Amino acid sequence: MDSDRNPYSPPTAALGLGPKPAQPEEAFPPDGDLAQALVGAIRLNAGAAVREGWARSRGRKRGVNIAFFLFSWIYGASMIVVTALTFALAGLNFTDLFDPMLTTQITAELTSNGAYLAAASLLTAPVNALLYLSVWNVGLRLASGQEVRFADTLPARAMGSAVLVMLCLAPLGMLPILHPTAGYLSLPVWMLTMWSLPLLLDRDIGVGEALRTSFHLTRHNILAILGLGVALLVGYFAAVITCGIGLVWFLPVATGTLGSAWRQLAGLGRLAPE
Repeated sequence: MDSDRNPYSPPTAALGLGPKPAQPEEAFPPDGDLAQALVGAIRLNAGAAVREGWARSRGRKRGVNIAFFLFSWIYGASMIVVTALTFALAGLNFTDLFDPMLTTQITAELTSNGAYLAAASLLTAPVNALLYLSVWNVGLRLASGQEVRFADTLPARAMGSAVLVMLCLAPLGMLPILHPTAGYLSLPVWMLTMWSLPLLLDRDIGVGEALRTSFHLTRHNILAILGLGVALLVGYFAAVITCGIGLVWFLPVATGTLGSAWRQLAGLGRLAPE
């Protein structure tokens, strides 16, 4: 009998020529499309974003943590300068804050001083813009499979637009000063900020267009965004109760999760996967 026709002969196909099956951590959702996401055709999957963020940060945690450690010195110094300026505007001495006998009194005076709170919100807007841009830029690099460097925590190209976004939203954040129930507006303000900043980093659009696009993305994915926020908040508290040791894992995973969420919705415009 011809061995080629023998049904019991071993197979002769080249079994090793095809592509290797994806590992579970590599089976990421496909890239999204911003136009489709704006009409609700593509929705955010918070669980998939967290799983992808965990996988994307694997092997890159050291680089992310070093970058954020160096960045924290710049951010901390900036906050000290801003705090000193706001104290000066309120007619207070910054060193009084370190006096235990005066801390409670000063805190009570400042929280009831609307002018001080307004000035503080406006002065901290640039510093907060730098922080949020840093987190998003690192997340986008992780989502695109690229290494993270310290320079990635200082995305200067979008800084001016991000400051304008923060200044536009700062008045909304001050509404609770006028009435306590207005504090509920802090959630939609946070969501608008959340999605407008990656638009500035990943797309060449203006501030107004970024806010409008962010509104539509939020409207179609409100529950998924809330779920993602809760998951990150739980992870943050879990990291903190370990005396901060858990932050070594939380920071890379959280930033990778945000970048992965954006990739799911809109794809990656500037950053092509390596």
